Formats: sequence, structure tokens, C-alpha cells
Amino acid sequence: MKNPMIYALVAVACAMSACACAATSTNDPTEPPTAPATAAHPASVWQAVPGQSLRQVAKTWASRAGYEVVWDAGFDYPVRASLRMDGDFINAITGLFDAYAAADRPLSVDIYKEQKLVHVQARGE
Repeated sequence: MKNPMIYALVAVACAMSACACAATSTNDPTEPPTAPATAAHPASVWQAVPGQSLRQVAKTWASRAGYEVVWDAGFDYPVRASLRMDGDFINAITGLFDAYAAADRPLSVDIYKEQKLVHVQARGE
């Protein structure tokens, strides 16, 4: 006796394959078939917790993204509340420093994508 579960799995696999081919078909025999679309990469999550410093968070996030931080400001700020950013590194690090834009001593941040460098200094220096 043959296993009905195997037949069911084969039928599902065939149906999925047919759907994938139909979804990518242009019905133009002169065009090569295209590969099925892949799922988009999920957005990264960037977090900071109380007790960390702004500099520590920036360096941790940058390291995770393959960037380096050059901190030329002579001061730092504590993280006083939990913070979460979703998305890519550039948007996250920009949002992180935007949260401190109204500080008594604001920071200036330059991001160099080509060099994978984040340069932080006191605004006006």
C-alpha cells in the first residue's frame, strides 16, 4: 500500500511550483522565464537602553552595520529612556542623534557612506 501522505505532499509541491511559474510568466515565448520574487529582508531593529551612553550606542550600532565612529566631541550624553528604531542603519543613527538635537550642547553628525564612517563633533567646532 502506498503512503497517501507522500502523494499529498507531492501534489502540494507541484501546485506551488505551478503557481510560482504562472506568477512569473510573461506569456511571451521570446522572453526567458524570470525567477520568482524573494521575500523582502525584514527591517533591522536598533535598540538603546538606559545606562548606555549616546557614544556607546552609536559605536555598537555602527559596528553592527560595518561602520566606524570617530567621536571628536569632548562630551557625551546618557541614554535615559529605552529607544527603538526600525529600518536601516543610516535612518536609525540619524534618528538617534535627532533625539538629542535640542540638547544644551548639540552634536553635529556627518555620515560618509563610501568610507562607512560616522563623524561626531560638537556643533560649531
